[in-house]
Amino acid sequence: MFRPKHIRLLGVSIPVIVSNSKPVDPEEEVYGVWDPNEMTITINSECGEVQERVTVLHELVHAVDDFLDLEMSHQEVYVLSQVLYQILIDNPKFVDYLLNVPQRNSYTVTSLSSSTADVSVTDWEETKGQGKPKPPTKRCR
Repeated sequence: MFRPKHIRLLGVSIPVIVSNSKPVDPEEEVYGVWDPNEMTITINSECGEVQERVTVLHELVHAVDDFLDLEMSHQEVYVLSQVLYQILIDNPKFVDYLLNVPQRNSYTVTSLSSSTADVSVTDWEETKGQGKPKPPTKRCR
């Protein structure tokens, strides 16, 4: 089974660690942990293959929540991670659709594995001589 050793999130490489340590409370079922201090995701080695994948996605949503200070409840993280996982399972070609961006005009996408695509010329640069204003640089949330 392929398991990433790191997952990049907003330019940060987050290690994915597999551990056989048990939770302090034996009644508690813990499949994984996002540690915001260490910036790691730890997965319980006793997870099955599907549970491990769902857990990694769940802990990644916790990381997104922390990175963006969204203050999501654990229930919101749980539901969002479950829904995202189900979307990916129900639509196996969806990831291919997202990653395979066709080349257009003078755009050159060299790599989608980095945090930003390498673009040679923007639409604004192509049309700035035609009097079009430069678009704002503020990013949408």
